[in-house]
Amino acid sequence: MLASPLTEVAFGMAPVKKSGEDGLGKDDFLKLLVAQLQNQDPMKPLESTDFTAQLAQFSGLDQLFDINTQLQALQATQASSNRLDTVGFLGREVVTPSVVGRVTGVDWGGVDPVLFVGNERVPLADVIRVHEIA
Repeated sequence: MLASPLTEVAFGMAPVKKSGEDGLGKDDFLKLLVAQLQNQDPMKPLESTDFTAQLAQFSGLDQLFDINTQLQALQATQASSNRLDTVGFLGREVVTPSVVGRVTGVDWGGVDPVLFVGNERVPLADVIRVHEIA
């Protein structure tokens, strides 16, 4: 395989970052490919298999960027959904290993939501059961 900055980016030998950051992104990858073609030795042109491999690498890199963007959007949607789910605990009785009582509030300030049960702060992960108060 041809050793070049292009293949270094494609095979993870060089850090790959989004355009606009310090480093190389997918736009830079394409520019490198074009520059490589423009500056190749006419007596030793890039073999078609190498060129095809580099185009496939670019396509794969582009797809990875798209997947990353979609995963970030999914993560944000899931976080919003989790917040809405915890609102459903308000006014209900929860059972945890240490506390049984009515949920009077929710705190989303930390990594995981915390329920207020009486004067206690109860991590959502500790809830064993939830039921309506009769």
